[in-house]
Amino acid sequence: MKPVILYNAYKPFANFIKKFDIYESLYVVWAYAQNLQYDMPIPNDISFPRFMNGKHVVWKRAYNASEWELEYLTKEIILNCEEKEDAMTLLKY
Repeated sequence: MKPVILYNAYKPFANFIKKFDIYESLYVVWAYAQNLQYDMPIPNDISFPRFMNGKHVVWKRAYNASEWELEYLTKEIILNCEEKEDAMTLLKY
């Protein structure tokens, strides 16, 4: 693949994710990772299908983000997000 094609595919995602606050976004990713890896409950301030709490880890991996997806999202949040007061929120996604 040519670099231009990759850049054109990546840039819309980078532009979208930069609309979110960095600290809030990292908090949401952390909560999902804790739930997936250690079965910790998702905090109530994060919108999450409550029926998934307490489910077996195999079920969660089938219907939720996997660890590598959360890792990638964390990297993109760190690269593209800033501290913003009027940012979009991941708490309700």
